[in-house]
Amino acid sequence: ATPQRALAIVSGGSKHYVWLAQGSYSGPLDLTAADDNVGVFGGFSPNSWAATYNPTTPTTIAGSPQALLVNGATGVTLQQLKLNGQAPSAPSSSAYGVLALGGSQLTLTNVAVQAQNGTAGTAGTAGGGGAPGHAGADGAAGQTPAELAAACLASAAHCVPVDPPGGAPGVGANGNDY
Repeated sequence: ATPQRALAIVSGGSKHYVWLAQGSYSGPLDLTAADDNVGVFGGFSPNSWAATYNPTTPTTIAGSPQALLVNGATGVTLQQLKLNGQAPSAPSSSAYGVLALGGSQLTLTNVAVQAQNGTAGTAGTAGGGGAPGHAGADGAAGQTPAELAAACLASAAHCVPVDPPGGAPGVGANGNDY
């Protein structure tokens, strides 16, 4: 059984109260104008149905994107509950502990309301190309051959000749060296 099913049983009838045992329930719990003057009370012992104020195991209703949606219902009382709104997994989604719309009137007594963080938005599109850069500056003067030789000799690795010595003579097409 779910809190929503219990609410459907009492709505519009002679009973106006839903008692929920301690523990966790899947939501969301949705109330409309048909649920005027309904009370939802949690914290009851699952064994004896004795009411327990602030039990160690609370009565928790968790739903997505909200734990409780009240739309146009008035005179609603909620007591001894923990309402936990969870964000859907879709990008840019929000979460609400309680979402009250359409002139709803409700009283919360010893009710903890929590909403998880919403989800991140979708990534933006790539921006357009940037403006062209400015022209570069003129290059500096090069080194003289004497400055280049001095710098080469002063370096730890010394310089490597630009034109290294040639290789061994090749072998002719007939395998002879001539």
